[in-house]
Amino acid sequence: MGKIIKQGESYLQTRLNEAGIKPEDNLFRIWFNDEPTKRKDRLFSEDKSQNLLIRYVDLKGEQVYYDHKSTLKEFFRIRFKKPTSGMKYFQPKGTEMQMYWTPSIIQKYQQKEKIKTLFITEGEIKAFVGHLHGLDIAGIGGIHNFSNKSTNRLLPELEQLINTCSIHNIVLLFDADCLTVSNEKDKDLYNRPNSFYSAVKRFKELSAHLNIDVYFSHILPKYEQKAKGLDDLINHADTNIDLLKDELHLLSAGNQKEYVHTISISENSISNLRKYFGIDSVKTFYTKYSSILQEDIFIYGGSLYRHNGEKLLLEK
Repeated sequence: MGKIIKQGESYLQTRLNEAGIKPEDNLFRIWFNDEPTKRKDRLFSEDKSQNLLIRYVDLKGEQVYYDHKSTLKEFFRIRFKKPTSGMKYFQPKGTEMQMYWTPSIIQKYQQKEKIKTLFITEGEIKAFVGHLHGLDIAGIGGIHNFSNKSTNRLLPELEQLINTCSIHNIVLLFDADCLTVSNEKDKDLYNRPNSFYSAVKRFKELSAHLNIDVYFSHILPKYEQKAKGLDDLINHADTNIDLLKDELHLLSAGNQKEYVHTISISENSISNLRKYFGIDSVKTFYTKYSSILQEDIFIYGGSLYRHNGEKLLLEK
């Protein structure tokens, strides 16, 4: 179920209230272009259509700008109140991907404070809620949005943060539905889990020269319906937040956890991640997702398969 806007509340108010973001949390001192001193401004606001505007601030505490017809404009990402054609987010055309830095990360960068473990999650509000609860966390606009396409490297500010704050571990933290597939007859079911796998693999490859340990972590699938993302889980009435934070920082796959599962992404374990997502073979895929696929025909890797109750058959 999508977000429900209460009567009398704007979409902005609803999202901030659900996330537990208070008005004072939403203010941050920012350097704006051509202004001699910092001034407080809102990190989350709304446009005339009540779409959510997400302000981006760089590691120096300066508002991020982009060039629009030779005029500098403030950079926001937009979360639509009423998405159309499946499009929930928008950012100015022609602009590069940006890291979403939370206030605590910006402050630690400026103070050159060491950060042992940095969490990176998909979504600005998720990152902001994690920051409010003491996590060293940043956001990305999509699971692949941590690199610069033109240079084929990690985003420059991310490398700056890693080096300046002597980061030792980076955890890519995904939602509870990253292990979910649905048997849509016209879609290749290999693509969704492979997208998550390839995102983690690419991050590992692009960070190889930085001497950091990379981990993949996700909220357990049992929370998909009631608390899919980090913000939902933190704000769920039954969540033990201290235990959740302890589990996030416990970078070991061997312990049974209540909220998250974590995998180390070393050079010799990346192949294990393919198996974890069930994409090292069609047999592994069917075994992992058999409760959904059952005996229906499904597409995997461009071919049609079906299980007849006894064995897996290639249909076409």
